[in-house]
Amino acid sequence: MAGPWHGASTRAKTSRLPWLLLFWWTQVTLWLRRWLTRPLMRLGIGSLDDVEAVTDVENEPDADASSSSQLQDAALPCGLPNNGNLCFANAVLQCLAAVPVFLESVDRALRMRSQVHVVRQPDDAQVQKLLVAETLVSLLRGVSPLEEELELEREAEGEAVDVRRRGAQQERRRDVREDNQQRMRRFRSAASCCSYLVSSAASRQEQQDAEEFLSFLLELLHDLLRVPAQPEREEDEERQQFLQAEKWCLKKLKSYDPNDPRSYMHAVANLGEARWNHFLRRNASVITDLFSGQTVRGSQCCSCANLTCLHEEQRIISLAIASGKGDQTLSECLEHFRHPEQLTDENRVYCDGYCRTKTTRLTQILLQRVPPVLILRLQRFKHTSTRGQTEKVDIPVSFPCGSEELLDITMNAFFRDEEKRVTFELAAVCAHLGNSIDSGHYVAYVRHHNSRQDAAEWLRIDDDVVSVIDEAALRRETLTSAYLLFYTLVTR
Repeated sequence: MAGPWHGASTRAKTSRLPWLLLFWWTQVTLWLRRWLTRPLMRLGIGSLDDVEAVTDVENEPDADASSSSQLQDAALPCGLPNNGNLCFANAVLQCLAAVPVFLESVDRALRMRSQVHVVRQPDDAQVQKLLVAETLVSLLRGVSPLEEELELEREAEGEAVDVRRRGAQQERRRDVREDNQQRMRRFRSAASCCSYLVSSAASRQEQQDAEEFLSFLLELLHDLLRVPAQPEREEDEERQQFLQAEKWCLKKLKSYDPNDPRSYMHAVANLGEARWNHFLRRNASVITDLFSGQTVRGSQCCSCANLTCLHEEQRIISLAIASGKGDQTLSECLEHFRHPEQLTDENRVYCDGYCRTKTTRLTQILLQRVPPVLILRLQRFKHTSTRGQTEKVDIPVSFPCGSEELLDITMNAFFRDEEKRVTFELAAVCAHLGNSIDSGHYVAYVRHHNSRQDAAEWLRIDDDVVSVIDEAALRRETLTSAYLLFYTLVTR
């Protein structure tokens, strides 16, 4: 027999059901939103501590902790929006922004160019490149911390900050993020007119290779900002002088003593200098000043010891990752790069010395001129002939990344001096997460100077999510994913 409370209990359960469904839906939506906005969590990168730290910030249980977080965020670079498959561009742009003097050098070169090039035709291709450069500078300006925010952070050390000023700071940072949305749209619109790599905001963006995008951007800036060509008469005279100097150096090279390496070093040095100066006549630019180096490939005939050398200008040096060797270091990759290679069988080269036929030769590549900014590309992708696909090489490669741990490339230099080591400091890393060049996700890791601590710290920049990480996390997360390494020359 049903009691008088039976109907009331049923109605109570029925009335609570929508609230339970609403609570469940709210929790699912919150979790899904966090999951979608954090690609690192989707790909299994990042520790549980990182996730808990983000949850604590979102819940904001403590006002002091919230204030500290706000002040820290103010001193950090801003992230960049990703409206679909733009992570390759975002990561590269953040790495370039982390390179000292890059932004200021490009901005200064643009202003100098505007004083020289006054009249432009509307259909001139240079106009589109100029738009890319100008929108790029504007975008990178938006990435950098605001000066007034840095000043507020310095004033806040050891004292309370006015709530209204902090609120204004938060509002200003939100405005910057909104402005970056507009800046990115303008940059995409301009870049889409110059390359298939980038689509306009109105079109669907495909995933692209970060190294290919970096090469496109550097070449565009170089072509736009290089010095004007000389008059044709002066150019012809300079070319004749270069050909004479090159001929003299090659003649000296033929008369070297195979048993005395010092006998050819002077000739190779002069030949490289002549070719570099000839290159600068047509390619002097801020991009050349920052990123261009010169390699020399020596090739010696194994029969008559005839020596030839080829000089080449490069902005990005590609390093192979040896297969079947397990964990490797960047130094081992550089050693493999400079290791002499013997060209035999179908790879034999014609000898223009005494043999006058194809002979076995010994070749080696060294760096004759190093740039202020050294970009190294780890060959993380290889094409398999059996499957006809491009596969990811996930072999761990460790590299110097501490302020006290420098990259020493003295052994790769053509001129070696034990007392003058050639060393570089890591500035940024572009990492690829995933199994294929056509998919996955790019993340930037950049060295950032903390004005409060007067020291450098590492940031993980995942599109618009910026977080501080320690050196151990940097090493752990980039061990199998580091793709592009940006090193800056250490001057003694």
